[in-house]
Amino acid sequence: MTCKIRLSAAGVHLFDRVSGVNVLLDEIPVPADQFSRAPRYLDEAAEGAECSCSAGDDQPY
Repeated sequence: MTCKIRLSAAGVHLFDRVSGVNVLLDEIPVPADQFSRAPRYLDEAAEGAECSCSAGDDQPY
């Protein structure tokens, strides 16, 4: 199993992208200078994109 590792104030977070397994080792202290630089989450927005969503045949979304 190959895991992505994220170091933060919360501890050591291991994530396997293939199986989806997440493990947080929150009792392991991580020095602030070793915190991961990448953001925890990445939000994306699509501007100008059209969406044809509906709640049902007789109801507008």
